[in-house]
Parts: sequence; structure tokens; C-alpha cells
Amino acid sequence: MIWRCGAGGARDYFSRVWLEFTGRKIEQELGDGWREAIHPEDIAVCVKAYADALDQCGPYEAGYRLRRHDGEWRWVSDKGAPFSDKGGRFAGLIGSCADVHEQARTDHLKDLALADGLTGLYRRRYFEERLDDEIRRARRYHADLSLIKLDVDDFKSLNTRFGRPAADKVLKALAHIVRENTRSHDIACRFGGDEFCIALPYAKVADAEVTAVRIGELAQKGVITFDRQSIEFSVSFSVVALTDEINAGKLISKADKGLFEAEHGRGRAA
Repeated sequence: MIWRCGAGGARDYFSRVWLEFTGRKIEQELGDGWREAIHPEDIAVCVKAYADALDQCGPYEAGYRLRRHDGEWRWVSDKGAPFSDKGGRFAGLIGSCADVHEQARTDHLKDLALADGLTGLYRRRYFEERLDDEIRRARRYHADLSLIKLDVDDFKSLNTRFGRPAADKVLKALAHIVRENTRSHDIACRFGGDEFCIALPYAKVADAEVTAVRIGELAQKGVITFDRQSIEFSVSFSVVALTDEINAGKLISKADKGLFEAEHGRGRAA
């Protein structure tokens, strides 16, 4: 199922296969009409991913339930890639959508296996595999790729003072902030202990630093309540851009160095 939209987001083309699947007429789908066939519980996630892609002039990816012509809700995988006009300016997205309903349960179980049990973010090993993939993609298409690494300040003393259950609650709160303030195609993981990593495909380092600063500010403003105790916490972070690094390990090592310097007040981005 193929679709296309302009730089402003209004969709101006749908393939015959799309129309046959939804049972709708082209006039119903054009502009923002296509959203009417998306499950009400999935529309917010879908629209956010779409808006992020348009804002960043980058790729779009979302999974959601689409109403088939017979009224059944079917899980679909929807992906879009940016295209440019003759002058090289961002002109919109060209996308494809596939029915993956039968795979949905298997994929859900796979995601559970790949996720960290405490935070729900990806585990380190899978993150490193995905980061290697993104590095190859960035090299191939001469695209930007940035990496954020952050940790909780004085986490050991926090753990000692309040106990492990309270410290775990801090990590879960930070993971929630990370999820709510990253794009749908960013890749976030709990790297280990109190360390988190976020890969940001198609993001310049300045844009990634804006994201990192926002996460840091929200963490510092938040107060965790545990066993009638108020717990405040803050984070340090490093933001680096892919330059000549050949794999995930090299890029993460560069972020490690930046994080060490950030913890000692000597800069945050590189």
C-alpha cells in the first residue's frame, strides 16, 4: 500500500492497493482524511511519529491498527522515506504500508525479550546491534547520526541513602522521560546500571543536544516519592555525532569520554 505526502504533511496520493484494503475512495483519503481509518487508541502515536518525521525531514515509521474494508482492525507497519525536489529541498515523504497482523503477537513477544525488565527500554546488546545498523545506514546515505549517553548523578549515594527499590523507581522515572521526549525512530536503551543511551538517526548534534537538555531539565524538575520520602535527582549527559567511527563500540566510547567530562563540568557535546 503506497502513499505520498508533501512537505506540509497533506497526503496527495494513495495506491489502488491502499484503497482496496480500506474500502475507501481516494477523495476520502486525501489530505488528512486517511487518519479516519486508524484505530482511536493508535492515532496519537501515529500522528506524533508523522509530525516528527516532517519536522526533522527524516524517515517515518509507525505501527498501528488500520480498519480494513470488512471492518476488521488490522495491525500494519507503515514506513516513509524523505524525498527532495530538483533544488535539493525536502519535498515530502513517500511511504509504504503492509499488513503485519499475523506477526503482531510474535513481534510483541520479541520486543518483550529485547527489553530491559525494569525500564522497558531496549537492552544493551540489541541497542549495539541497532546502532551498528544505523552507522552503516548513515555512511551509505551520508546522513547525520547522533548519540546521547546519560547517567544519574551520584546514583550510588542515592541507592545507599534511600535503598534499591527507591533507586529503581528513579530509573523508571528517567526511562519514562526518555520515551516521552524522543522521536518514534530514535533508539533508547538502558545501557547498564544507571546509564542510558539514545541513538538519534538523521539528527544533527545540535538537535540531539536540545533533546538531551530537555531530558535533563525534566529530570531535575521531577520529584520521586517513595515510602513517604521525596527524592530529587539530576543527570549528566554527553552528546556526540558520528564522524569517522566505524562501529557502535567506537561511537559509544566517544560518548563515554564526553560523559566523563560532563560529570566533571568540562563540556557536554562533541
